[in-house]
Amino acid sequence: MSLQFDFKTGRVVLNDFDFIEGLEPEEQPQDKIWSFKQDIIQVEYGEEITLDLGWSHDFDLKNGMFKLVVVKKYNWTEPLFCKKTKSIRQVQQYIHEAIDLATNLQREDDHSSS
Repeated sequence: MSLQFDFKTGRVVLNDFDFIEGLEPEEQPQDKIWSFKQDIIQVEYGEEITLDLGWSHDFDLKNGMFKLVVVKKYNWTEPLFCKKTKSIRQVQQYIHEAIDLATNLQREDDHSSS
């Protein structure tokens, strides 16, 4: 079964998180190798906050890893949140943390612009 996330107030631009729950990268079926790519998830929170997940070293399970960031105003060089891991189980936890952070940042931005 593939994993699903509740992105709360976020607008999903891309969600190709198509991994089988309970299986780490090297345990995934061979046809899932194409899911280990640079662009896996992108969610926008308001106009300024972006949650982005990718696999660095496309399709390379041995040398690659997940990189999850939350950025403001597309400032990719200074993310507000940045986690790296090879583990699908760990990245799931990081995604939940990033969703909470992005939701709170959006709420703060909404209040400050009111």
